Amino acid sequence: MPEQYAEIFYLYLAVHEYSHSFVNIIVSKHISEFSELDYYLNQVRGELVYTSYDPHFDTNYLYLSENLVEALTNYLLLNFKHELVHDLPKYFVLRDHTLGFYLVEDLVGEFEVFESSKKTNETFEDYIPRLIEHMRAWATPENVSEYFEKRVPPSGFWLFDRGYAEGKIIIVYGIKNPDPSGVEYDKETALMLKDLIERDNTWKFYNGRPKIVVKAENELNEENLKANLILIGGPAANGIVNALHLPIQFTFNGTWILEKNTTGFRLFTGFTINEAVYTEVRGSETFHGYPLRVFEVVRNPWNEKNFIAVIAGVDRYSTRGLAKEFTAYPRSYGIESGSYTEVGFYVPSG
Repeated sequence: MPEQYAEIFYLYLAVHEYSHSFVNIIVSKHISEFSELDYYLNQVRGELVYTSYDPHFDTNYLYLSENLVEALTNYLLLNFKHELVHDLPKYFVLRDHTLGFYLVEDLVGEFEVFESSKKTNETFEDYIPRLIEHMRAWATPENVSEYFEKRVPPSGFWLFDRGYAEGKIIIVYGIKNPDPSGVEYDKETALMLKDLIERDNTWKFYNGRPKIVVKAENELNEENLKANLILIGGPAANGIVNALHLPIQFTFNGTWILEKNTTGFRLFTGFTINEAVYTEVRGSETFHGYPLRVFEVVRNPWNEKNFIAVIAGVDRYSTRGLAKEFTAYPRSYGIESGSYTEVGFYVPSG
């Protein structure tokens, strides 16, 4: 499920780079005041190894500038009336959060407040003292971890990042399929995915890559279960998948369907993709078109610091088709049902 933006992405890039030309100047002029807010940067540095290699996280000045530029870009796109823009800025905001720029949504709100309340001849620079006051209120050094957790969705990107930090990612194929050829097929899928992940472009952003291991579900010990896992196959094929309480699950009612369960989440937002147009969807739905498949990433219940990704199709062929596309997606899930494609984000409550 690769990202599709078409020509709107070039508009996004143009607005983004133009915004840097004056946002950077404002942040630089007020860097002493902004320095009191460096706990936002320190929090994300402690969570993502990637921040050690991305220069946007090198200093508080660079980090806050990038958050503000992303916020301004998406604020402007949200107010740009064009059929290709649609809900894509909302997607970009949540994607930013998965990549560590978790201030963007609240900063978009600050641009909205400024525009609705500004006085004649007032500039955004005049608004900076109020902005800093609001940012102090969002979180403090004592509770910034809670602020972070409420805004950063689990994602394929975070799983890869944690795998790098831990030095290992385990790909697990199921043995529940009563057809031995199905078990062998899923094993081959797992080995194929191992090769794809080892060659994934994501690792060029790091200093090396983790060890990628393939195991059958019955080969896992207690310590393995605590690792960053990628599970191959749905509940009929993989016993670990069957044991997990997932936000999107295969259920059987005469035929297999995919069902969303949005209860227990403070955020659960999806976007349908139709010819590069992103349209926001909410609520619970069921899916049954063929090919029917899902990838989703959740916290590992055996070790909350790590993650589990599930790659599951209604049959072994659907599973493999999805595995061929799997990478460090900056999003929580993706669903394919016939010609329907949906991707999105969720953040559990509490």
